[in-house]
Amino acid sequence: MSGDNTADLFSKYAGAVAKELYGQPNDALSSEKELRFRGKGSLSVDLTKGTFFDYEDQVGGGVLALIERATGRKGRERFDWLRENGFDIDDRRPAGPAQASHGKANSPPWKIVKTWDYHSASGELVFQVVRMENGETGKDGKPVKTYRQRRPDTSKASGWDWSVKGLSPVPYNLPDVTEAIAHDRVVFIVEGEKCADRLIDLGVPATTNPGGAGKWRPDLDEVFRGARIVILPDNDAQATTPDGIPRFHEDGRPVFVGPDHARAVAKRLYGIAKDVRILELPGLPIKGDVDDWLDAGGTVETLFDLARSAPVYEPEPFRSRFNAIPWAALDAPGPEHEWLIKGVLTRGEISMTAGPSQSGKSFLAVDIAMAVLRGCDWMRCRTRRGGVIYQAGEGQKGLKKRLRAYRQANGLTGNEPMPFVLLPKRLDLYGSDDPTEAFIEEARHWSSTFDVPLELIVIDTWATATPGANENDGKDVSAALQRCARISEACRATVLLVHHMNADGAKVRGHTSILANLENVLLVRPCDGRHDTDGRQVREAVVEKNKDGEGGRRFDFVLPAFEIGRDEDDEPVTSCVVTHPNGEGSADARPRNQGVSISSGQGVLVRAMERAIDESGGPAPAECALPRSLTVVEWRNVVAAYDRIAFDEADTANESDDDRQKRIDRRRQAMHRAGEGLLKLGVIGREKPWVWFTGKPIKGMRRGSPPPRDPDPAPRDAMPPAPAPAPPPAPIADDDMIPWGDD
Repeated sequence: MSGDNTADLFSKYAGAVAKELYGQPNDALSSEKELRFRGKGSLSVDLTKGTFFDYEDQVGGGVLALIERATGRKGRERFDWLRENGFDIDDRRPAGPAQASHGKANSPPWKIVKTWDYHSASGELVFQVVRMENGETGKDGKPVKTYRQRRPDTSKASGWDWSVKGLSPVPYNLPDVTEAIAHDRVVFIVEGEKCADRLIDLGVPATTNPGGAGKWRPDLDEVFRGARIVILPDNDAQATTPDGIPRFHEDGRPVFVGPDHARAVAKRLYGIAKDVRILELPGLPIKGDVDDWLDAGGTVETLFDLARSAPVYEPEPFRSRFNAIPWAALDAPGPEHEWLIKGVLTRGEISMTAGPSQSGKSFLAVDIAMAVLRGCDWMRCRTRRGGVIYQAGEGQKGLKKRLRAYRQANGLTGNEPMPFVLLPKRLDLYGSDDPTEAFIEEARHWSSTFDVPLELIVIDTWATATPGANENDGKDVSAALQRCARISEACRATVLLVHHMNADGAKVRGHTSILANLENVLLVRPCDGRHDTDGRQVREAVVEKNKDGEGGRRFDFVLPAFEIGRDEDDEPVTSCVVTHPNGEGSADARPRNQGVSISSGQGVLVRAMERAIDESGGPAPAECALPRSLTVVEWRNVVAAYDRIAFDEADTANESDDDRQKRIDRRRQAMHRAGEGLLKLGVIGREKPWVWFTGKPIKGMRRGSPPPRDPDPAPRDAMPPAPAPAPPPAPIADDDMIPWGDD
């Protein structure tokens, strides 16, 4: 806490304010110009400057800062404290945060209009709840008010300490409540001292907790042991956000402050009290309470009749918020891993399709969405049919054309009822929770119009849905992903994010936590040099990550253009659709789903070797005694390629030497595990410093067919020397050039 720039206005009060807040100073350590407080004098008040300094916490400031530190009051509330404690001040400054909350500057000072005493069981005053008003009227026509708590303190000039921090609370009207419980009389728990007083005046044992709804403290529970309790909730409307959006609990129930408070208190007292009931009084208006009910003609006799007929409270069965499954129930029917698209996307989780610009990722997202919508196979993978909501934050106009092209290419019409909605307005997953809750509300609405469950929500793209977020900042990414999880859970649907990759298509753009927190990742990229027999560019979708299935699966596709209409000049309007390649270079031209299955970590190393061989591979040197048809590459070049795949420049540009060493250590361990695994599978070979593919097929990977045999292998000593290897793409430390396992 820094000094307050208005300290000089109140410097003359410094000594008196300090004594009011902290009692008598330490006379042995104090002087005419300085007061010292606490046993060792760690709090110093300079009477000349009107400032304080706390040597324990190394903070200081003026009089207002001292009040804020001791009482927790901020802004204009500090001036109110000065007035409440007898300090004569004339405040003309603009409104601070507390006053601004009432909408006006220079509002009149707050005055005490009502107090309620809270006593111990023996009748001693413990603390007091104070109602304060400033003479203004709110939008509801009622006085603007606030509530404070204070406790007796004879060391203060005013006799009150306005901080109750550390004080154990007691329920209101405790002596009478204790007597009523002892005589087995029913005790009514209400919201607020005003309602309690109304019942007490009628001879009805009543109490409340300090602070209002939602503020019941566990310290109060034991008071009601063996009691017969009836809880009277206020009839509150459904709670909303500041923007007026209705609020819901995590399980989908609407939030009602009064009834929720009543259930929370009943749950606390269940098993402690002899009998707990919740009585919702009939005919209460919105925001009504027992005081209003009595004003409308309710009587004590009717109140007790209703209380007797109210059901005894029974807590709801415990529901795990984390979907707990006990050991004995592991084989019982229940929610388990399910596929939305078998082997590609799981149900009810967060997934991503990503690719560089112009890779076809959005076309692929549309194709996935339409496969789910129709329940037809996607790339020969079984698909579960369900409703689809496509949120298009990028390329909204183009997306309509793509959908129309798909419809035309697949013989669909616009007259068929389909559980599909396009939302061509941007979504903000970063700024606050409000847009997310609004999106959930709308998604639920459209889902209610579908004839099948909502299964897929596409958010296209991640970048447009996170405006203002730093995609390389883990905190920003985490906040947005948590809101994606909220959408998925609330709508019980898979959320598929469409995202960009970095410039060379080697890595998903942004912080590494993006991939770490996703269940499935599908990467899209053009296959350089590959075209089908119709001359169309072949592209591939690679299952980069699949937590509950096999990674590394690849699907080839092309994007032929379809005419969807004519423009005003009678020229064709076209868009593209996803379809299988034809002939050479197609999915049918190379074996699929054959060969050795490898892990996603091993797949990264395979891709790094593929890239390194493409860039700097060459014939095997004579000393390796390998067929000439095999291509080898230096391990250090594989390391460099692995870095380009696993680490984006944004992650490493400003890293410290220590962070770089940790990254290198993690990479070395990952490559070691993957390399040893591939060696055992017989997929790769090595002889320092060379590595190569043996030709053993790998399921779903490009290195899937054995090399051709040498028709007439030359003797080992007749083999030509290997050409000098190409220099590595980036400088690599010497300790990074050794193959795994040779540390």
